[in-house]
This record gives sequence, structure tokens and C-alpha cells, in this order.
Amino acid sequence: MSKQENEKNPKLGNYVTYGMTFGLLAGALLSIVGTMIENLFIQIAGPAIGLSFGTVIGALVYSFGSRNR
Repeated sequence: MSKQENEKNPKLGNYVTYGMTFGLLAGALLSIVGTMIENLFIQIAGPAIGLSFGTVIGALVYSFGSRNR
């Protein structure tokens, strides 16, 4: 049987992009918390930490989702 052409095929780039976007949002919130407690390292590293975790989580969600097909 051949694959249907209308079937949606999610791409890794979409998942990583969404992960990066929400990771940067979480990183910005972490940076705000760092500002409240006056911790310079958290202020600076918050967006980078959020970006890296978001990228990894997006890739993991893609890999778990594509494994079930």
C-alpha cells in the first residue's frame, strides 16, 4: 500500500522552532525572577538556559511522536 499524499507529516524544524520560542519565553521569565532577587548570573543566563532546554524538549517531543507511527 502506498502512502496517502494528504497525510500530514510533521517536521523536526517545526517542533524545534516551537520549543525555542516557548523556551525563550520561559527564559525571559527566569530573567525577571533573577532581577527580583538581584542575581546577575540568572539575569544573563536565563534566556540561554530557556533556549537550550526548549530546543532539547522540542526534539524529544518530535522523536517520541514519530516513534509511534
